[in-house]
Amino acid sequence: MTSVQLIHKATDRPAWTRAAAPVALGLAMLMVARLAGASQSPSGCSVNNLQADLAFPPADSNVECGTMVPFTATVTNGTSAGACDVTNADVTFNCPDPATGTPTGPMTTLDTNATFTAVPPSSTTYPPQNCTIGVVSGNDCTCAAVYRARVEVDGTLHDNPTADDSVNIAKTVSINCFTTTTTTSTSTSTSTSTSTSSTTSTSTTTTTLPRCGNGVVDPGEQCDPPGSISCPAGSPANAFLACSANCTCPTGDHYICYNSTTSEANPPDVNLDDQFETGKVFHPKRCHPKSFCAPASKNMGPVSDPTTHLKGYRLRRVASSPEPSVTVDMTNQFGTIRMTTKKADRLFVPSAKSLSLPFPPPLSPGLPGNQHYKCYKVTRVQNFTPVVATVQDQFGTLTLQLRKVVSMCTPVVKTPAGGGPSPVQDPTRHLVCYAIKRQGNPTTPVFVTNQFGQQTVALGRAGAFCVPSTKVIVP
Repeated sequence: MTSVQLIHKATDRPAWTRAAAPVALGLAMLMVARLAGASQSPSGCSVNNLQADLAFPPADSNVECGTMVPFTATVTNGTSAGACDVTNADVTFNCPDPATGTPTGPMTTLDTNATFTAVPPSSTTYPPQNCTIGVVSGNDCTCAAVYRARVEVDGTLHDNPTADDSVNIAKTVSINCFTTTTTTSTSTSTSTSTSTSSTTSTSTTTTTLPRCGNGVVDPGEQCDPPGSISCPAGSPANAFLACSANCTCPTGDHYICYNSTTSEANPPDVNLDDQFETGKVFHPKRCHPKSFCAPASKNMGPVSDPTTHLKGYRLRRVASSPEPSVTVDMTNQFGTIRMTTKKADRLFVPSAKSLSLPFPPPLSPGLPGNQHYKCYKVTRVQNFTPVVATVQDQFGTLTLQLRKVVSMCTPVVKTPAGGGPSPVQDPTRHLVCYAIKRQGNPTTPVFVTNQFGQQTVALGRAGAFCVPSTKVIVP
């Protein structure tokens, strides 16, 4: 399974080399000199096209515990029109942690102060980095179900004629770990006549756990086979999501959204790129109705990321442009609903929350729920029937009647002025938000930290319930 922060496809070039010929070196020095004196390079550019890729064998993404896996990182730039140069780039790589599988293992610096030109396009493939999957102790090996490696690039983006911007991109890939079991059987036979004999035979059999794709949910897997509608894990009768290519279930939480009040200043303008439109600048405004969303358990189901909350901001287009009108089929545990987008209305920003001071630290980039959503009002809703759900969050248990569909939210790359793009953990994970009868009333304020700063938020009654969903565009 692959998690990307920018929805682009990287292009590979030949293996890692550094220019050695005097002519090539001279050209490189000229490029660096040109970039050092320019804030917008090439002239008129406007797009961050820096991309990172991380490749590894085997093709089926399954390895035995104790295997050393080589991960090969490639960084490219200039594969799309309008791309800007990047300089002062530091490239780092993290192996998976041998015990937990998270991308927090040993870090290696692959490059420092690197330049990635847009014209001509540039690409660097770095030497493979070997990572051991699992913890080996003598003849034993233990491992987590999934291991993730990560390559990250920080640099300076020359996209602004008056000031340089910072850029940060990352690519995370996942690999499954399986173990082997050893069984020993002993048989003894004794016969008595004129002589007595006793024989003991011992056989040892090593059995490798079946791999992803055999149609059986083996240890370390959440679903099988890939593509089957068998997620969330453990709920075959109520499954609505497709199993991923590495036999894990897509992550996605439900959210109860509360009315709220806050005195924060309106955030600065942001560029939003989603699956319906790109390159559009919006002015986010603080809002109060249904604007703070807490992760929730529906009908006693699991919560995959209890740390990430969503804080809503109303959106206003800075420059007038047509609203995307796209008809989609949205599928979740309540069925498939057809709807048409009407207006970009709200930005959900992933946020950390505390019930008391001090303010919480920013969210970890690797949290599965840490991605932004751009929400559209919808019209022409078909096939929806009001339903009732029992929902529990940290403020209590509510019985909700979902009255109507009010919005559809799509993953979005958010880029503030002078900042780098936000990550998209899972481009397939959407939200459908339903209006509910207002109820509940948390009595405590919450203290919130997100990319717009720190805010004290007073919560009111719950007014909406957002459900993880998949999307298919109707031709």
